[in-house]
Amino acid sequence: MSTRIPMLRAAAAALLVLACAGGAAAQQSKDQQKCLNTVNKDGALVAKAQGKANVACVKDAGLGKLVGTAESCLTADPKGKLQKAKDKTVADAAKSCGTAPGFGYPGAAATNAGAEQAELDLIEDVFGEPLDAAITSCTANKAGCQCQQKVAAGVQKIADTKLAEFLKCKKAVLKNGANAAAALEDCVDDAATAGSIVADTKGKIAKAVAKLGTDVAKKCDALGVTTTSFPGTCTGMSGNALVQCLDRLVECRVCQAINDMDALLVNCDLFDDGAANGTCDSGTGPTPTPGPTATPGPTPTTTLPPCEGDPDFPETGAGWPACGGTCPDPNDVCQAYTYELTLGSTTRGCACVHTGSVCGPSDLPPTPGCSAACTLGFSLTPTIGACPSGSACMADEALYTCTNLYDPSDGTCTPLPDHGNFFKKYRCRVPETACGNGIVETPFVGTPEQCDDGNAVQGDGCSTTCQFNFCGNGTVEPGEQCDDGNVTSGDGCSFLCQLNELEGCNVTGTWSGTIFGVYDWTLIEAPNGAVTGVTWQRAAPDLVYPTTGSRSGSGLQLVGLGGLSLSGTLTTCDAMTILTDVFPIEITRVRNDYCGDGVLAPAYEACDDGNLAPGDGCSPSCATNG
Repeated sequence: MSTRIPMLRAAAAALLVLACAGGAAAQQSKDQQKCLNTVNKDGALVAKAQGKANVACVKDAGLGKLVGTAESCLTADPKGKLQKAKDKTVADAAKSCGTAPGFGYPGAAATNAGAEQAELDLIEDVFGEPLDAAITSCTANKAGCQCQQKVAAGVQKIADTKLAEFLKCKKAVLKNGANAAAALEDCVDDAATAGSIVADTKGKIAKAVAKLGTDVAKKCDALGVTTTSFPGTCTGMSGNALVQCLDRLVECRVCQAINDMDALLVNCDLFDDGAANGTCDSGTGPTPTPGPTATPGPTPTTTLPPCEGDPDFPETGAGWPACGGTCPDPNDVCQAYTYELTLGSTTRGCACVHTGSVCGPSDLPPTPGCSAACTLGFSLTPTIGACPSGSACMADEALYTCTNLYDPSDGTCTPLPDHGNFFKKYRCRVPETACGNGIVETPFVGTPEQCDDGNAVQGDGCSTTCQFNFCGNGTVEPGEQCDDGNVTSGDGCSFLCQLNELEGCNVTGTWSGTIFGVYDWTLIEAPNGAVTGVTWQRAAPDLVYPTTGSRSGSGLQLVGLGGLSLSGTLTTCDAMTILTDVFPIEITRVRNDYCGDGVLAPAYEACDDGNLAPGDGCSPSCATNG
């Protein structure tokens, strides 16, 4: 699926180049801003619709509900919801974009295509392709199946949140007078732009990532199914490593979607993990239009670039770079060398080597056996500056010192060539981290920081020890009554870090109990504890009673069964006792899904139109004669 991404990137780049060719754009008018904001919002809804379809396909495949393959399910759109969202983009563009914006607008078709493709690529990143090969059957492995479902939903929540934050930031910068695409790009990767994705001003993204961390710990790690559940890019990972990897995948695909939807050129490769390492394509831009053929002139004299260790010199002969130019030290000569960047991938470059060195080109960078003879020969000139005071440039894998080529944009630095260690990831590291200074640091020894939001506030996604907030980390944080360092219930502190383990039991689902006959209950609990739903007698499914009320802790107050006041008490997360004025009713949760969730459950439902409204061809009890 991802093979189409470079073309989308290039199309966005072409539009941006064409926009820039006419000179600097002016501040967008109110109509132009409305066009940009409306079409962008529609594109986000297209992305959300495809994302929901992805999550539903993972769920239904695990439950064995699909007729075809899981892979074909991703693009099937059986209820036309994705197409409806795409049609709305086209209609709104026609209505609102009579005066085309001067930048940030690729058109409705490109907006739809970019949003849809990014979501398809994201699900492939997580599970690999084809999707069917990764799906765990709930029948064969319930824990693994539920782990996949929970994480798929959590990843999509992060993607939705990041895209929503970009939309709000974009709207604000347009209103404040943005007159170029660069201002919109800042809403992705500029920490100084309020509301940008990387700034996460209100902490919503951090909260979504922390929630995914909790879900991984509770639904996957605690059950020993994590490392086999996600055979995509993050295969074999678990715990925080998995969460960080999944978040990086979201960063990449959201960045690409924004580039396509807004005709931007954000460097997604740097944005996803702070390094230009080819992990996320940003597109190559348009192919320049050929100009007129020049009249041949005299053959110019070849001038080779200075010898500064840059591997991107032109190659000659049997793959060796053409080395030449000048070295800072007149006693040095510019020689070619090769090194292995990754297994099977050889990169070539040039380096200044001291005259009289006993090391030949095949030994550069020098091996430990001749490093003393070659050390003086290397003249890799610092071009950016030294590490900040109090830190040193150290390899992540071991404590190797290196030269001070420090890049403050991402904290990386370039080491002195040291055979076997030259291409490890180096960072300027400090003896002890300073949690709360806004810089994610790695100490020489001790626990690396996972985050640093520049404050000492608990419960905002990054703890006072600069670790992601989540239940099970051993620290009692806001919203938690306890934290015993695990996500195991029954030991006095629940998997939701509550002393009363029933506090966190959401009652959403289908329940059943006997009251002079079998009655089924659909209960839907909102985040604020409000409960809505319906009740019907299984023998007479057309006689449906509305149910309303709320849950607080383990107690429920409901009105239902024809206006009766009902008082419920959870005895477990899947069982409750409901008291009426006459008798108690015992009901149990039959399933976590329910009539009205828009997903047909053939074993229980004849139809499911996604609502609880009567008289629309599918009753609130999901019988076709409603």
